Amino acid sequence: MNQTQLTHLISETLSEIGYYDEEYVNLLLCTVAQESLMGHYIHQVKGPAEGIFQMEPATFANHLTWLKKNKIDLYIRIFEAAKCYPTADATVMRFNIKLSISMAMVHYLRRIRKEPLKTKEEIWHVYKKYYNTYEGSATEAQFMKHTKSIKI
Repeated sequence: MNQTQLTHLISETLSEIGYYDEEYVNLLLCTVAQESLMGHYIHQVKGPAEGIFQMEPATFANHLTWLKKNKIDLYIRIFEAAKCYPTADATVMRFNIKLSISMAMVHYLRRIRKEPLKTKEEIWHVYKKYYNTYEGSATEAQFMKHTKSIKI
């Protein structure tokens, strides 16, 4: 996927859901570069993860439940931005990039507090801790390789 167009789409989506911040744009851009090689994969090769952010259906469902209970206004903005009906079907993220972007942002919003996101190293630590987790297979060297074209 074209990095410039994806950056624009991430920025646009975050603005539409009320969470635009350049640091969040960089965080999501680095996440998609690591998770799907900038959108090369829309479904995990040997697993259940969906969309360019490779989110698992159980995680997607958990975020929807949390949004409906705690952030109904954000829930509504997400599905308005994604231009789709609310759905519990995670496979929609394969084809709806705005929904994928929004749900990845929700994933981070539920976890990060005041962690710095000003350098690629700081983004790596947040990504590893909250998205890939320390049990995940991503390495810092691999992350830096996959995100080398992203200027922070």
